[in-house]
Amino acid sequence: MHIKKEDYKYLTPKELKHLKKINPVEGWVNAYELLLGAEIKERKQKEIMPKTMYTIRIDTELIEKLKIKAKAENRSFNNYIETALKNHNDINLDVRSNSSAYFEFGDETYYIDNSTGEHIFDHWPTKK
Repeated sequence: MHIKKEDYKYLTPKELKHLKKINPVEGWVNAYELLLGAEIKERKQKEIMPKTMYTIRIDTELIEKLKIKAKAENRSFNNYIETALKNHNDINLDVRSNSSAYFEFGDETYYIDNSTGEHIFDHWPTKK
C-alpha cells in the first residue's frame, strides 16, 4: 500500500516527514503506511460527517414501540430513526445539560436525566 499524493493533506507535518524517510521495499507492506492509511481514512470520514456522536440509553419499551412504527412503514429500525431525526417533524429534542434532556416523539414526551447518577428515565403523553 502506498499513500497517494492527494491524501498527504490529511497528514500532520510530523507524519509526512516520517513517511518521506521510508524506503519502500518491493513486496513488503510497511506498518507505518498501514497505520497512516487507517488514520487518513478516519480523517476523511470526519471531513465528510463532522458530527459529534452521542450515546444514550433508551427504555426497552420505547425501542419496541419505535420498531413497530418502523415495521408499519416497512422500513428498517435504523433508517426510521435516522430519517425521523433528520426531518425533525415528529421529534423535538430539548437538551437541558450534558446529562439531561427532554425528547418529544409523536404523542409521548420522554425525560432522560443522569445528573445525579440515578439514570432517571420517565415518559408521559405530550401536551398539545
